[in-house]
Amino acid sequence: MTKLKPFLFFDFDDTLVDFQACARVAMKVALTKLGQSYTDEDYQTYQEINHGWWKRLEAGEITRDELRFGRIRDFFSAMEWTHLDPTLGTELFMQELGGQVVLYPDAQPVVLELQAQGWKIGLISNGLPDVQPQRISLAGFEGIFDPAIISGQVGFQKPDSRIFTLASSRARKAGRLLADQKIIMIGDNPEADIRGAREVGWETLQFVPEKTPPGKGQFSQWADFLPALEELVQNL
Repeated sequence: MTKLKPFLFFDFDDTLVDFQACARVAMKVALTKLGQSYTDEDYQTYQEINHGWWKRLEAGEITRDELRFGRIRDFFSAMEWTHLDPTLGTELFMQELGGQVVLYPDAQPVVLELQAQGWKIGLISNGLPDVQPQRISLAGFEGIFDPAIISGQVGFQKPDSRIFTLASSRARKAGRLLADQKIIMIGDNPEADIRGAREVGWETLQFVPEKTPPGKGQFSQWADFLPALEELVQNL
C-alpha cells in the first residue's frame, strides 16, 4: 500500500517571503513620501519596536488596529520625529507593504513542484486582513493554498491552538485532509510556528536561513527542502 502523504501547512512571512526585505522597502517609500530621510539603522529601531508589538498581539494583549498604529507611533517617538503624523505614516506604510513581495530563492518553484507531485498544501499566516491576501497573490500563490488561514481574518493567531485546529477542520471539511493523515507545519518562528504546531500534535520542519548547518528537523535554504521533507516523512 502506498504511504499516505502528510498534509503540508506553510507559514508565509519569513518562510516563503523575506518579510524584512519587504518591510524595509515599504518603510523607505513611506518615509520618502513624508519627506523624511531613512537609514538601515532607523529600520533596526523600528524592527525592535515592531517585534515587541507582535509579541503582545500573539499573547492576546492588544488588537491588530492597536499594533498597526502603535508601532509607527512608537517608532516616530523613538526617532524624535515629532513633525511626522503617525496616523498618516501608518496609512502610507500599510499601503506600501501590501505591494511588497520578496520571495526567498527557490521557494515558489518548490511549492509548485509539491503541488505538481500531488501534495495537499495549505497556509497559516499571522498577517493583517487588508494586506496579506494581496501579498499572497503577488507572490504567485493565488489559488495554491487550500485552506489559506490568515490570523487577521479569523480573530486569533499562532501559536494559539485554535488557528491550527481551524486550519485542519477546514481542510477536512473540504475533503483534502483525511482523519488519519499526518500534518506537517513548515515555518520559521520557533514559538508561533513550531511550538504552536507541536502542541496540537503536528510534525514540523523549521526554516532557519541563517543557520549552517541546520539541525534535525530544519532546513536553511529552499533548495534543500524536498530532501528534508522526504527524510521526515520516512521517519513518520
